[in-house]
Amino acid sequence: MNPVDPGGKTAAESETHAEQVALLFEQSYHALFTGLAIGLLLLVLLWQVQDHTVLVGWYAVILVAGAVRLAVFQGYRRASPEDRRWPGWERRFVASATVYFLLWGLGAVYITPADSYLHAVILMAILVGMAASALAIFSANRRAQLLSMFSLLCPMLVWFALQGDATSLLLAGGLTAFLVSVLRSSKVVVSALQENLQLKHSLLVAKSEAEALAR
Repeated sequence: MNPVDPGGKTAAESETHAEQVALLFEQSYHALFTGLAIGLLLLVLLWQVQDHTVLVGWYAVILVAGAVRLAVFQGYRRASPEDRRWPGWERRFVASATVYFLLWGLGAVYITPADSYLHAVILMAILVGMAASALAIFSANRRAQLLSMFSLLCPMLVWFALQGDATSLLLAGGLTAFLVSVLRSSKVVVSALQENLQLKHSLLVAKSEAEALAR
């Protein structure tokens, strides 16, 4: 029989959740720096077509949000294995990631040059790429997946919808279709990972109990 922790979870469930949180931090650490590099490339790309104050201000905000996320990463990395089980780490991760990606989504609308569908589509493509990346990187936590993807894409989707012309509405429809498709995909990805981890830790707990009985 699996032992139960004070929170009502079996030992296997507790170990599964702890590994999911660890994967969340491990898989997304380097992606943070990739996102900041993409932001810098965007700044260079738009330098000739957008107000410099707008671009520098936007990127400064992204850097500050990225620094907050980095502080959360470093805090988790410095924590002892036992302290890493604190539920607050997961909440801090999800909250800081959501704010970071929401600033990306809102910022993309803010820095899009007026009357330039080319740059709007380029920015949309970058956001879709980041959202697709989040689907894999945050595979250990569906809430982080959905909040990051919707934060990235909803501002641009609404902006396109408000333009009212046929091209903008078509692009808004495309973003909507993408979000609908990832809703199911995210559930499948997270469920598969969770089931595999649960099976792994159930077997480890059973092995440990069998060895204890054999002594």
